[in-house]
Amino acid sequence: MTLNETSPASAAPRASALNARPAAPLDRLAARPLTGRLTLAALALVIVVGAGFALRPITAEMPLLVSLSALHVGAVQAVTLGVYAALEPPFAICLAVVTAGLVWARLHSWRVGLWFGLSVAVAWLPVWIIKQLVHRERPDALLLAHPLTPTPHDLGYPSGHTAFVTVFAVVLATLLAGSRWRGLAVTLGALAVAMVALSVLLDGVHYPSDTLASMAWGLAVTPAVTVIVARVVNRGGALLRR
Repeated sequence: MTLNETSPASAAPRASALNARPAAPLDRLAARPLTGRLTLAALALVIVVGAGFALRPITAEMPLLVSLSALHVGAVQAVTLGVYAALEPPFAICLAVVTAGLVWARLHSWRVGLWFGLSVAVAWLPVWIIKQLVHRERPDALLLAHPLTPTPHDLGYPSGHTAFVTVFAVVLATLLAGSRWRGLAVTLGALAVAMVALSVLLDGVHYPSDTLASMAWGLAVTPAVTVIVARVVNRGGALLRR
């Protein structure tokens, strides 16, 4: 069963079942085992942070970015700049909030909508703490033929843009698990992650290792976060019903 699964009999029974117990699948998610997911998340934390410290002084990836920068012109430049701008933190937050609202409206459940928004936030925001902890500088824009303008001056590791789209894709796939839409969601999510990762490389604002660390973080940490948030939201809902 999934977060949006209903009875397959007909459209009317599906709507009736959804309205009767709209957050019941959230209960099933909250009941999933957590130990393995927490172990994977903890391992990802150690590896991502440890790799960040190891990579901090290394610039061996710069020649690849110099080569890619030569392609950063015309339509390619327009697309990559648009992708980068669209996923800047304020817009990424808006996307998460709007999607959570749509989930709430579609499933008639504030609990599932809240679960979606909080899952994205809780899995994504620690990336900014890791940035401050590792303190890896971005690639040197002066070495690039067509750098992003204006050049970002915040820290680079891991990539916040790549982390956001990875986390978002995993949460959405969890929402649709078991439904006929999950395959499409996984495919589109993978394409979105690849597109964002390639965009930030073409823009010259991240090393490849920055994006790989973000993908690893999102894939390893988000599954545990979705279960934890489901339990918290369910407990809060139970308290409100008292």
